[in-house]
Amino acid sequence: MSSLPRRWLPLVLALGAAAQLAIVLGGAGDPLSLSPINDAKVYWDWGGRIAAGRLVDDTPFMSAPLYPYVVGLVRALGGGLLALQLAQVALQVATAWLVARVARRHLGEVGACLAVVLYLVLRDPAYMTTRVLNSTLQLAATAWAWDAWMVAAERRTRASAMVAGLALGVAVLAHPVYAPLVALLPAWLAWSTRRVSDALASAAVALACIAPATVHNVLASGELIPLSAQSGLGLHHGNQPGATGIYQAAEGVSMDRGRQTLMAREAVRERTDGSWSATDREYRRMAFEYLGEDPLRTLELEARKLWWLVGGSVYGDVYTPELEREDGRQAWLWLAPMPLAWWTLPTLLVALLAATSRPRGLAPELLMFLATVLVVLVFWYSPRYRLPMAPFAAVAGAWCMLRLADGGTPRLLRATVAASLVASVLTSTALRSSGADAPEAFRAQYLHNSGVALAQLGRHAEALAEFERAERQGSRLASAAKAEMLRQLGRVDDALQAAQAAVARAPRDLAAKRSLAVALAQAGRLDEAAREFEAVLGVDAVDAEALAGLANTHVQRGDPSSALPLYERALALAPDDATTHSNLGRARLSLGELDAAQAAFAQAAALDERLAQARTGLAEVALARGDASTAIGHLREAWRVRAGADEALALAWWLVVAPDTALHDAEEALRVLASHERALGEDPRWLDARAAALARRGDWEEAAVAQARAIARAKELGYAQAVPELEARAAAYARREPWTLR
Repeated sequence: MSSLPRRWLPLVLALGAAAQLAIVLGGAGDPLSLSPINDAKVYWDWGGRIAAGRLVDDTPFMSAPLYPYVVGLVRALGGGLLALQLAQVALQVATAWLVARVARRHLGEVGACLAVVLYLVLRDPAYMTTRVLNSTLQLAATAWAWDAWMVAAERRTRASAMVAGLALGVAVLAHPVYAPLVALLPAWLAWSTRRVSDALASAAVALACIAPATVHNVLASGELIPLSAQSGLGLHHGNQPGATGIYQAAEGVSMDRGRQTLMAREAVRERTDGSWSATDREYRRMAFEYLGEDPLRTLELEARKLWWLVGGSVYGDVYTPELEREDGRQAWLWLAPMPLAWWTLPTLLVALLAATSRPRGLAPELLMFLATVLVVLVFWYSPRYRLPMAPFAAVAGAWCMLRLADGGTPRLLRATVAASLVASVLTSTALRSSGADAPEAFRAQYLHNSGVALAQLGRHAEALAEFERAERQGSRLASAAKAEMLRQLGRVDDALQAAQAAVARAPRDLAAKRSLAVALAQAGRLDEAAREFEAVLGVDAVDAEALAGLANTHVQRGDPSSALPLYERALALAPDDATTHSNLGRARLSLGELDAAQAAFAQAAALDERLAQARTGLAEVALARGDASTAIGHLREAWRVRAGADEALALAWWLVVAPDTALHDAEEALRVLASHERALGEDPRWLDARAAALARRGDWEEAAVAQARAIARAKELGYAQAVPELEARAAAYARREPWTLR
């Protein structure tokens, strides 16, 4: 069997690449693929800042630092989400090829092909190619480091040792849990090859590779943080009162990655000097204190983590393949049907056999595998923490299958391998049957996430339906989100009732209180809205949304100068919030600060090209400067990115009343208005704009009828202040004069 032609491997890789492409393209309609949320949104926005030239962030790294720069490179080259997913497909295939290289050394050609097949049918890594997460990069870096250190041991050259150091440095940047290996693997190389200088060279290259992360952290915070400043908080998430082996939010700290690190620092500020390093140490101290209080409880917690490590196949805040397939999403994921959980015990068995038979020769792979296991046992279980096990599972799985197929395998070994396979499947089934890892246990969170993704895509009606489903499943977060969607859909009274109900159910839920504050503000109850925003800030002083919301209430009260410092504080915390930039621009515009307003609106438009209100703001600045031509250009852009009622009315109006007659286009104005006739046909603003367009075209009788209806509707709705101007336009049309602003 070892003489199987090598040409089988390219065929297997080609089929695997086709399957991965089908999985990515088949999930193109999945809102969770189309719109990054949670950690994925953090990475996507971070990559956008890097693409714009902001290589150093405002805080030290709080996670593996390499992936956001990969995202930034794709975005800098003009790529979008699909381009990033295709790049991840390429990384996935490269990982499979590296797995084959490793497996060939241990198992020959048959084993290499078998390991690649096993790797490519694993559901966990295949699914992650569809997400803006660092998992695919971690897998590729792990496989490269594994292969490179085997090559270094075989060739015993300075060049191969330096390549191994480079691969290790990249792996550490992709997965910081490998950081201790920067010392351990060069020490192993020196011990096994007696080439100390080569080992030192490998360590030097690895450290040089990691150094930019340290430099970034010094520039961002002034603190010497080698890689990441969140290991203490991560340790606390899995080791605190109530811990069950999976993620648990820290007390007083949001689960939202966008606010989590700032809230965490504020939560322990009284016990630290306020630095990131001290914050990290404090959360680490809290975790170790909890673990040391009750050894029996700690043993039980570690057993739970181990059970999740071996059997978990459903749980995950962003890992929901089964639930997505139930909803008709990820239609081609059946091409990778194998849960990684089914191979965990066989992989542990093979690692144990390797450690007892060839510890010196297999030390690099054993150490890398041990790091993957320890990150779950030390921190907490998540599919993403376990995922770097996949390359090892593929090679170990191939070894197990070859042993079972080989008649010469000792009976006891064959029975042990078979038992490990059966036990792995049974463990996963038992965890699922217990309810802890059942799809139903995570359906509410999945539906909420789906609603968030749909809301970000602007599909508010669909998002509302998802939030309502999530609410029926018991999601606490969905109630506040539902209120926000009702507000976006213009159902102000329903939004206010939903927000009040959400706060009544969960009085300490800051998201619900923010939603209530926004609903109160939209209903014109500004004093109550301000009190709710201030209540949120009393608990979370770094809540950028609450700061911006409170600033908005000041603007609505006619006090924009008081809003400015609140907007500035909000933007210091969330510099990429396009809506806050736009609202700041509106406040400055109302103060007559045209240059500052234009800069704020331009920044908002650059951050979010779909934000119509930023384009409208730029139009208002241009109009304030008497530049109607530029204003109409901005209004056309606003209409292009969001063909809403407000955009339609503004564009149509200026197309027919602008002072410069060369800008007039009555036909375009009527087309724009017609797109909203069903919704706005009885709105006096729509009737007024249509009358102006008809008059500009010379249809005087129709213009008179439309204007008369606009006057009647204004009176019916109590808009008395608008009636005199409407009547003035009616008189102009009666004289057969179009209305032109002077």
